[in-house]
Amino acid sequence: MNMKRSRKRSWPPELKGPFPVQELEDQATEAAGDAGNAEQLYTQYLRKLREAETKRRVALIARFFGKPWPQSEDEWLELILLICAGFEAPGFQSGLPGAPKKWGSLQNARLFADVMSIATKRKLKAYPAVQYLTENPEEFLNRYSEYEGKTKTKTLYDQFLRAKKRFDRIEHTDRRYGQRLSRKAAIKQEIDFYSAQADRKHKHQIT
Repeated sequence: MNMKRSRKRSWPPELKGPFPVQELEDQATEAAGDAGNAEQLYTQYLRKLREAETKRRVALIARFFGKPWPQSEDEWLELILLICAGFEAPGFQSGLPGAPKKWGSLQNARLFADVMSIATKRKLKAYPAVQYLTENPEEFLNRYSEYEGKTKTKTLYDQFLRAKKRFDRIEHTDRRYGQRLSRKAAIKQEIDFYSAQADRKHKHQIT
């Protein structure tokens, strides 16, 4: 897949143009008016306008990557990682041959957990479970909303196979007691920790 061409097709229209510096400066000038402290007001208005526009654009980027507005440091770091990896910043690439560059260990763990969760719950094989993910993006916090369609479902399935291979390479232990887990118990632990359902449950407990 040509990543540059793909990004150009789906990039949010609001982000195709440059940051509207001149427009914001004009708005700040108009808001400050002819007051005695116009220069000070101009600086304050411009700062607020820039902050609001920056937040709006970051929210659009987060939505582009299928993420909500980050609520914690970990979520901010994850979004930054996705942006840097998605735009091929060298220091954020996995270096693994054949693996999509934007997939890190966390994304692989989530994909494996979501697929196995659906496969277990609905008694499906891996490919139909992956297909279920792509057909029901909101159920999985829009983690896979960009993989709709038969060709992209196959791409996501190939990524699942890589995630599964990674899972099989690791020796899994109980997070509380450190005891080695059976494969079945290890899969359940991944689901309980990384799946969209677990993430949703955790956020609900926090709020």
